[in-house]
Amino acid sequence: MTGAIAFEPHGHMLVAAPAPVTACTAAILIVVAFRGAPARSIQFALVCGALAGSCVVSAGAPAVRDVAAHAPRGHAADDLFDALDALDADPRAVEHREISVSGTWLPPRGGWPAAVSRRIMTCCAADAVDIGFDVVPRGEVHLRAGSWVRVTGLVHVTLRDGDIRYEIAGATVTPP
Repeated sequence: MTGAIAFEPHGHMLVAAPAPVTACTAAILIVVAFRGAPARSIQFALVCGALAGSCVVSAGAPAVRDVAAHAPRGHAADDLFDALDALDADPRAVEHREISVSGTWLPPRGGWPAAVSRRIMTCCAADAVDIGFDVVPRGEVHLRAGSWVRVTGLVHVTLRDGDIRYEIAGATVTPP
Protein backbone atom coordinates (compact mmCIF):
# COMPACT_ATOMS: atom_id res chain seq x y z
CA MET A 1 0.00 0.00 0.00
CA THR A 2 1.55 3.30 -1.03
CA GLY A 3 -1.07 5.55 0.56
CA ALA A 4 0.34 5.08 4.06
CA ILE A 5 3.57 6.76 2.95
CA ALA A 6 1.68 10.04 2.57
CA PHE A 7 0.89 10.03 6.29
CA GLU A 8 4.52 9.74 7.40
CA PRO A 9 5.87 10.20 9.99
CA HIS A 10 2.65 9.31 11.85
CA GLY A 11 1.10 6.95 9.28
CA HIS A 12 2.54 3.91 11.05
CA MET A 13 0.04 4.50 13.87
CA LEU A 14 -2.81 3.84 11.44
CA VAL A 15 -1.62 0.33 10.80
CA ALA A 16 -0.24 -0.37 14.28
CA ALA A 17 -3.56 -0.05 16.17
CA PRO A 18 -5.68 -3.19 16.73
CA ALA A 19 -8.40 -3.67 14.11
CA PRO A 20 -11.36 -3.02 16.48
CA VAL A 21 -9.84 0.27 17.66
CA THR A 22 -9.23 1.47 14.11
CA ALA A 23 -12.70 0.40 12.95
CA CYS A 24 -14.45 2.08 15.89
CA THR A 25 -12.45 5.26 15.47
CA ALA A 26 -13.32 5.42 11.79
CA ALA A 27 -16.99 4.78 12.54
CA ILE A 28 -17.09 7.51 15.20
CA LEU A 29 -15.50 10.00 12.85
CA ILE A 30 -18.03 9.23 10.15
CA VAL A 31 -20.94 9.47 12.61
CA VAL A 32 -19.70 12.87 13.77
CA ALA A 33 -19.44 13.97 10.15
CA PHE A 34 -23.03 12.87 9.42
CA ARG A 35 -24.54 14.18 12.69
CA GLY A 36 -28.04 15.38 12.06
CA ALA A 37 -28.48 13.06 9.06
CA PRO A 38 -31.30 10.46 8.94
CA ALA A 39 -30.80 7.18 10.87
CA ARG A 40 -30.28 5.19 7.66
CA SER A 41 -27.34 7.44 6.71
CA ILE A 42 -25.77 6.88 10.14
CA GLN A 43 -26.07 3.10 9.81
CA PHE A 44 -24.54 3.28 6.36
CA ALA A 45 -21.72 5.46 7.70
CA LEU A 46 -21.01 2.98 10.51
CA VAL A 47 -20.74 0.09 8.06
CA CYS A 48 -18.50 2.10 5.72
CA GLY A 49 -16.32 3.20 8.65
CA ALA A 50 -15.90 -0.37 9.88
CA LEU A 51 -14.97 -1.55 6.39
CA ALA A 52 -12.52 1.30 5.88
CA GLY A 53 -10.91 0.62 9.26
CA SER A 54 -10.45 -3.05 8.54
CA CYS A 55 -8.90 -2.28 5.14
CA VAL A 56 -6.33 0.07 6.66
CA VAL A 57 -5.30 -2.53 9.24
CA SER A 58 -5.08 -5.42 6.78
CA ALA A 59 -2.97 -3.41 4.32
CA GLY A 60 0.01 -3.15 6.67
CA ALA A 61 2.96 -0.83 6.43
CA PRO A 62 4.71 -0.32 3.11
CA ALA A 63 7.71 -2.56 2.50
CA VAL A 64 11.19 -1.10 2.77
CA ARG A 65 12.97 -1.12 -0.57
CA ASP A 66 16.63 -0.85 -1.48
CA VAL A 67 17.77 2.47 -2.85
CA ALA A 68 19.68 2.58 -6.11
CA ALA A 69 22.53 5.08 -5.95
CA HIS A 70 23.85 4.75 -9.48
CA ALA A 71 23.53 6.70 -12.64
CA PRO A 72 21.78 4.74 -15.38
CA ARG A 73 24.26 2.72 -17.45
CA GLY A 74 25.39 4.64 -20.48
CA HIS A 75 24.98 7.95 -18.65
CA ALA A 76 27.97 10.30 -18.76
CA ALA A 77 28.47 9.97 -14.98
CA ASP A 78 28.51 6.19 -14.72
CA ASP A 79 32.33 6.16 -14.88
CA LEU A 80 32.61 7.89 -11.48
CA PHE A 81 30.11 5.54 -9.90
CA ASP A 82 31.86 2.53 -11.47
CA ALA A 83 35.18 3.69 -9.98
CA LEU A 84 33.60 4.12 -6.54
CA ASP A 85 32.00 0.66 -6.81
CA ALA A 86 35.41 -0.83 -7.64
CA LEU A 87 36.91 0.91 -4.60
CA ASP A 88 34.15 -0.43 -2.38
CA ALA A 89 34.69 -3.95 -3.69
CA ASP A 90 38.50 -4.02 -3.37
CA PRO A 91 40.44 -0.78 -2.73
CA ARG A 92 43.81 -2.51 -3.29
CA ALA A 93 42.81 -3.50 -6.83
CA VAL A 94 42.29 0.16 -7.79
CA GLU A 95 45.01 1.91 -5.77
CA HIS A 96 47.95 3.19 -7.83
CA ARG A 97 46.04 2.58 -11.08
CA GLU A 98 45.07 5.22 -13.58
CA ILE A 99 41.39 6.06 -13.81
CA SER A 100 39.41 8.62 -15.73
CA VAL A 101 36.15 9.97 -14.31
CA SER A 102 33.79 12.81 -15.12
CA GLY A 103 31.85 14.99 -12.74
CA THR A 104 31.45 18.42 -11.22
CA TRP A 105 34.62 20.39 -10.41
CA LEU A 106 35.19 21.95 -7.00
CA PRO A 107 38.39 24.03 -6.67
CA PRO A 108 40.48 23.81 -3.47
CA ARG A 109 38.94 25.66 -0.51
CA GLY A 110 39.67 26.16 3.17
CA GLY A 111 42.66 23.82 3.26
CA TRP A 112 40.79 21.06 1.43
CA PRO A 113 42.00 19.79 -1.94
CA ALA A 114 40.08 20.18 -5.17
CA ALA A 115 37.45 17.54 -5.91
CA VAL A 116 35.47 15.92 -8.70
CA SER A 117 32.07 14.66 -7.63
CA ARG A 118 28.51 13.79 -8.49
CA ARG A 119 25.44 14.58 -6.41
CA ILE A 120 23.24 11.72 -5.25
CA MET A 121 20.01 11.75 -3.30
CA THR A 122 17.98 9.08 -1.62
CA CYS A 123 14.62 10.76 -1.25
CA CYS A 124 14.66 14.48 -1.95
CA ALA A 125 16.99 17.45 -2.39
CA ALA A 126 17.27 17.87 1.38
CA ASP A 127 19.26 14.64 1.71
CA ALA A 128 21.46 15.13 -1.38
CA VAL A 129 25.21 14.67 -0.93
CA ASP A 130 28.23 14.95 -3.18
CA ILE A 131 30.42 11.87 -3.58
CA GLY A 132 33.64 11.60 -5.49
CA PHE A 133 37.39 11.99 -5.31
CA ASP A 134 39.84 14.56 -4.00
CA VAL A 135 41.98 15.79 -6.90
CA VAL A 136 45.65 16.76 -6.90
CA PRO A 137 46.18 18.20 -10.40
CA ARG A 138 49.53 18.32 -12.21
CA GLY A 139 49.29 22.06 -12.66
CA GLU A 140 46.95 24.95 -12.00
CA VAL A 141 43.34 24.50 -13.03
CA HIS A 142 41.38 27.63 -13.98
CA LEU A 143 37.80 26.38 -14.06
CA ARG A 144 34.72 27.69 -12.29
CA ALA A 145 33.26 25.67 -9.41
CA GLY A 146 30.46 23.53 -10.80
CA SER A 147 32.05 23.06 -14.23
CA TRP A 148 31.70 19.62 -15.78
CA VAL A 149 35.18 18.06 -16.08
CA ARG A 150 37.05 14.90 -16.95
CA VAL A 151 39.80 13.97 -14.48
CA THR A 152 42.50 11.40 -15.28
CA GLY A 153 45.20 10.30 -12.85
CA LEU A 154 46.40 7.72 -10.32
CA VAL A 155 44.22 6.67 -7.40
CA HIS A 156 45.79 7.03 -3.96
CA VAL A 157 44.38 6.30 -0.53
CA THR A 158 45.08 9.01 2.05
CA LEU A 159 44.19 9.62 5.67
CA ARG A 160 42.87 13.10 6.47
CA ASP A 161 41.55 14.08 9.89
CA GLY A 162 41.08 10.40 10.73
CA ASP A 163 39.05 9.67 7.57
CA ILE A 164 40.16 7.48 4.67
CA ARG A 165 39.93 9.54 1.49
CA TYR A 166 40.50 8.62 -2.12
CA GLU A 167 42.32 11.04 -4.35
CA ILE A 168 43.27 11.19 -7.98
CA ALA A 169 46.89 12.41 -7.96
CA GLY A 170 48.98 13.78 -10.82
CA ALA A 171 45.66 14.47 -12.49
CA THR A 172 44.87 16.16 -15.75
CA VAL A 173 41.63 18.12 -15.52
CA THR A 174 39.90 19.02 -18.77
CA PRO A 175 36.43 20.06 -19.88
CA PRO A 176 34.71 17.15 -21.63
